[in-house]
Amino acid sequence: MLGAIEAGGTKFVCAVSDEQMNIVDTIKFPTATPTETLQKIYAFFVKYPVTAIGVGSFGPIGIDPQNANYGYILNTPKLAWKQFDLLGALKTKLSVPLYWTTDVNIAAYGELMAGAAKLKNKADWLTTFRHASIYLNPFSRVRLILNVELFILFCKNNYPKACYD
Repeated sequence: MLGAIEAGGTKFVCAVSDEQMNIVDTIKFPTATPTETLQKIYAFFVKYPVTAIGVGSFGPIGIDPQNANYGYILNTPKLAWKQFDLLGALKTKLSVPLYWTTDVNIAAYGELMAGAAKLKNKADWLTTFRHASIYLNPFSRVRLILNVELFILFCKNNYPKACYD
């Protein structure tokens, strides 16, 4: 099984899928304090034998594995989350490979691997203030995406390497 976490500024979404990418279960809950939010994440994933989890986080985040702030939510307006080591906290309870990137990167990656941008050489990616991700192809077709499914797809692959931990 594969896991996914959409770490959003207003809500978190956790999901698990089977190896064929069929969603088995999901849970959504408001973003609270790190302690409260992590308790819900751990309670969800303890029920499933996941082999990897993809995490797409609100930010800004530390995304470069070579920097000391890798895995952190940085200077966010959400004060309880400011300078919080989310990836480190997840590692304390979830003993599986974690794939870490921004919520925007992971949505774009999902589209490139399995969505509207699959088999394309180039894709432009925009997000709105409401966190709806939009893919624009060269013919100006717009496609809205369901982020949870993209996070699960992201888990299945081992790249981009900057997102692997």
